[in-house]
Amino acid sequence: MSAAFVNAGVTAGPGSYLPGPAAPVEGWREMVLTNVLGTALAVRAVLPALVARRGRLVLTGSVLGRHALPGSLYSATKFAVAGIAETVRLELVGTGVGVTLVEPGPVATPFAGGSNPTGPALGADDVARAVCFALAQPDGVEVSELLLRPHGATP
Repeated sequence: MSAAFVNAGVTAGPGSYLPGPAAPVEGWREMVLTNVLGTALAVRAVLPALVARRGRLVLTGSVLGRHALPGSLYSATKFAVAGIAETVRLELVGTGVGVTLVEPGPVATPFAGGSNPTGPALGADDVARAVCFALAQPDGVEVSELLLRPHGATP
């Protein structure tokens, strides 16, 4: 089976749309270019091979792409990834290519500026198992979305 896993994501840390010293915007451009444009360009690059092989495409979103944090441009970029997944899925109807959006909650990795989540967190292996689950489905079955949260996590 042919598959592509598009796992683009950076964060600019906590922020706000309100101007002030607690709302740095220096990392916004990199974050939007990586999380949104990087995802779209990667999808565009792999689609011809996936269509030719009737493969599968997996995109990494976030629980924050469903439940926004106040003032979080990161959340907005992950809402965009969810939109990319759905528009690509619709474009590929009839090609045999499956599209899955994986939306993990907090994961115990040094992603956010080197700090691990302080509350309940998934392990990287939990996310990997979810991706493997999506890829293991038989032809004709598409797992469109997988929302993963550790017990007790909010949102």
